[in-house]
Amino acid sequence: MKIVPWLVIDSKHSFYRSGKMDFLEIFPSNSTQDWLKNHRNYFRTVDQTFIISCGVDSDGIPEIEPQNQPYSLHFYLGTKDVNFALFTDCNDKPLHSHSFHFNLDLNPGLQTPISLNLKDAEHIEEVKPISLPSGFFKLGELRINIPSFGDFVKSNVVKGPSTFIIESAAKSYQLIFAVNKLGNPELMPTEIIEESGFTTFNPIDVDNSTHAFFASQSEISIDKLNALECVSYRVHDNNSRTKLKCRVPKFGLSNISKSPSYPHSPVLLQEIKY
Repeated sequence: MKIVPWLVIDSKHSFYRSGKMDFLEIFPSNSTQDWLKNHRNYFRTVDQTFIISCGVDSDGIPEIEPQNQPYSLHFYLGTKDVNFALFTDCNDKPLHSHSFHFNLDLNPGLQTPISLNLKDAEHIEEVKPISLPSGFFKLGELRINIPSFGDFVKSNVVKGPSTFIIESAAKSYQLIFAVNKLGNPELMPTEIIEESGFTTFNPIDVDNSTHAFFASQSEISIDKLNALECVSYRVHDNNSRTKLKCRVPKFGLSNISKSPSYPHSPVLLQEIKY
């Protein structure tokens, strides 16, 4: 007997080196686990990809029961990283207050892969707690409604598995440099320029006795932070510019702070000392 996959659930996230959502795990509900096992299907996770397979005979016919009836596959989306929203473009509400839900009707002729973005999921408030394996928190749920289970599996055995990709973009933040005013005034920058072209930095008017602030004109996705080339300059009275030799630090997730001006939204803030 040959084992052939007929459904795949994968993920996509630009923040991780793997290109996938390293924080995401797929767990079939108890009823779905029992139903798949009772109808001669197999499920497993390989390299963070969830796969459902079935056995086929020598003629390539799936050895499944029953042949044709509707069924809804039900999965829980779990995570061990409750801080995933810091680097994921999605709803910022804490997991204990809401859940991401997808409900898909697989109509005949539907083309895959099918992309499911966390930003487009239905947000369910005050979700009922469930018991996941130790250390995991419920991130959401996925229901895949199959009108004719047997026909669906047979078709996928022939043409290849239907693939669903749960994805999200990396989160973006405004970037702010805080320049310490207590250093040598001759070394204080009056301009900070981002030379790679992703954004520009402009001074912001904040009543602060110890620091001057330069904010990026646009928000920058955190997976682009390493590409930034920020350089500080001092502009003199005659409009000539001097490039300062002080190293301008890179931004990272450890720099998450609050904007120094109202509204106090989350930003990435780095202090430049001279």
